[in-house]
Amino acid sequence: MFSPLFAQDPATIAIIAVFFVAVFFLVIFLAVFARFARLWVQAKTTNAEIGMFDLIGMWFRKVNPTVIVRSKIMAV
Repeated sequence: MFSPLFAQDPATIAIIAVFFVAVFFLVIFLAVFARFARLWVQAKTTNAEIGMFDLIGMWFRKVNPTVIVRSKIMAV
């Protein structure tokens, strides 16, 4: 399947590096999405008008997104 000289060519090394970087960013994206998916679905199904980037911004600002989403749901 693989030759003994696998990854000896600079182009192959670059392809492998790009693959690992892409996998790394995909894992980061999935972790962030998994963290806020439940709240985002709640906000979307109740028309609370809170997006995924709003939830991530609240997390960066150290605001509890659960409190904000539930308050906005009650206000709608």
